[in-house]
Amino acid sequence: MTNKQEAFDWDGYLYLAESFLNDLNGTEADEAKVRCGISRAYYAALHDSRIFLHTSHVDTSVVGGSTHDNIINYFKQMDFAPDDNEKIKLYRKVYNTLRNLKADRIKADYKDRALINTSDLMMTRRNILDKSIKQAQQVINYLAMIK
Repeated sequence: MTNKQEAFDWDGYLYLAESFLNDLNGTEADEAKVRCGISRAYYAALHDSRIFLHTSHVDTSVVGGSTHDNIINYFKQMDFAPDDNEKIKLYRKVYNTLRNLKADRIKADYKDRALINTSDLMMTRRNILDKSIKQAQQVINYLAMIK
């Protein structure tokens, strides 16, 4: 009897981020939901990118840097498809969007002060989490367009 384990569906992280967005209700827990949601959205996009590169037989270890940077920076190096300008544009969009998502994830995971210092916390928290979710979905869509 063979016990094959199915691969984890990293898009579940994006669904979790969306559930955090839907659960924002103006309580003290909202900041934790926003921080967790930003992080989960980033990881959904990062892991989909890693799987995309793996299935494309790309060795990201030659790029240098951390595992995250290896994945992100690979999309910056586009000279392997010089004849396909549309594909190059999509790779650059993946790079830029992942880089922005990572910057937001680092703030969410490590910044000790409140992410938002405005009078309308509810709306701003909703906006910042919504932005991360949309960016993660953009990365996933761009990867699907490249295939």
